[in-house]
Amino acid sequence: MVKNDPTEKAGLNIKMSEEIFRTLIEKSTDAIQLVTPEGKIIYTSESIKNVLGYTPEELEGLGIGPFMHPDDLGYFLENFQTLLKSPGGQINLQYRVKHKDGSWAWVETIGVNHMDTPNIHALVGNFRNITDRKIAEEKLKDNEARLSLALEAGEIGVWDWDIVSNKIKWTDKVYQIHEVERNSFDGDFVSYITRIYPEDKTRVEEAIQLALENKTSYNIEFRIITGTGNIKWVFSSAKVFFDNDKAVRMLGATVDITKRKELEKQKDEFLSIASHELKTPVTTLKAYGQVLQMVFQQKGYTDSVTMLKKMDSQINKLTSLISNLLDATKIQSGKLMMKEEEYDLSELLNEIIDELQLTTPNHTMIKEIGELKKICGDKERIGQVITNLITNAVKFSPQSDKIVIKTEISDESILFSVQDFGVGIANEKQDKIFEQFFRVSSKKEMTFPGLGLGLYISNEIIKRQNGKIWLESAEGKGSTFYFSIPVRQK
Repeated sequence: MVKNDPTEKAGLNIKMSEEIFRTLIEKSTDAIQLVTPEGKIIYTSESIKNVLGYTPEELEGLGIGPFMHPDDLGYFLENFQTLLKSPGGQINLQYRVKHKDGSWAWVETIGVNHMDTPNIHALVGNFRNITDRKIAEEKLKDNEARLSLALEAGEIGVWDWDIVSNKIKWTDKVYQIHEVERNSFDGDFVSYITRIYPEDKTRVEEAIQLALENKTSYNIEFRIITGTGNIKWVFSSAKVFFDNDKAVRMLGATVDITKRKELEKQKDEFLSIASHELKTPVTTLKAYGQVLQMVFQQKGYTDSVTMLKKMDSQINKLTSLISNLLDATKIQSGKLMMKEEEYDLSELLNEIIDELQLTTPNHTMIKEIGELKKICGDKERIGQVITNLITNAVKFSPQSDKIVIKTEISDESILFSVQDFGVGIANEKQDKIFEQFFRVSSKKEMTFPGLGLGLYISNEIIKRQNGKIWLESAEGKGSTFYFSIPVRQK
């Protein structure tokens, strides 16, 4: 007996290599076929079961033509003939073939001409099933087409700012909005900023910086100067992308809102004129009502006096609505003026609360007011904000019987809050609460009366007093509105 026979060892290695090769072929997600120049299948790997569901025996000796999709047969045969003419050549194809289950499957094939290769003398095809990938690609194309149509219909331009390389890419619509040719835009941040209307430039830069630093979205309306010298209003919105907390990309959209702004201006002008025209007759009507009330009271017509008091209350509401409309138009036109005077905030608060308590018998106003300093600012406007917050608290808590009013003071600011125990505000609505014309509705779809201007105006007043206003609320449990203003003294 010969030990360690090299011939026996070599044979064992060959056998093991064949077994490994066969296993890899059978388990592969790819299938292999050998085809004659006439298109006859002479070999198919076992892995065909994974790819198309057939067994090798079911395909052996058959032609490939009957398995081809009619729409792809011409394309396949043309490339098949080209490969035949190129010994050692290779082609890459994608086409549809019949799966054993009767469906059409997409396959990706690498075909190699091995006609001159010893022991092969055939065309060798290595192919895999790519049906899922094709379906995904078609869906992506469909989604891209839908997005393109939506952007076109909405006249939306898309831009992409590579922050690292400082390169900005615009779609055709952005060029149209800016009225510039492609070769006249340098495609960097500085070139973009120079196209913004001078008075809006700082505001835009601050909004971009805020989005980059705080990882928040970027949403802003501003004016641009177009390439032809026109001034347009645009709305721009974007999302920032980060890599290890470093801002690397900003992808956004821009819409021309010039027509909308012009309509808003016309609306504001109409409201301003209408409000002014309404104010005089309403004031006169109130005066006549008060005179009649005095006359009827002297004559003892108690029923008439009661009705006139109710009429006067409704006139007061109408006067308040007109005043809000006037203030809103002043804000939009930048004409809301703020006075500068020294006043006693404690005195103002107590005066407002005591007056409102007289007309609010169903609610007890609980005062937790500390000793406040005299401060400098617009007493009338701050009083307007306080009145609005308290009356809102009453209006939005019809089933409750108390309102809590608090103040806190520090060396730098005064904090004022009004808490109610009413309907509350849903989380998804809280970021809209200070928007113009936004109105709160309850779970029962009950919308409360008003124009939706009070909080919008209050927000603008507090901002002009260098303060801030915010809320905390839970639907069904009530709301607390806060504002803080700096302590400024003469």
